[in-house]
Amino acid sequence: MDYTNTLSVNTLRQRLAGLAAWHLDQGFPDPTKAPHVKKVLKGIAELHPVVQKQAKPIQLDQLSL
Repeated sequence: MDYTNTLSVNTLRQRLAGLAAWHLDQGFPDPTKAPHVKKVLKGIAELHPVVQKQAKPIQLDQLSL
């Protein structure tokens, strides 16, 4: 299935990490390290760029000691 339009690149990376962990736990080689998988993920990231959200800096008056 094609999840590129509904899931973020970070979510896809997280799911790949889960697949990698499962394979390694079962004693199988990690298929997510294949060059093709990395190339496809890089292409998805280029086609669906996401602007990182910047958190507002904390103000001194918000700190309590």
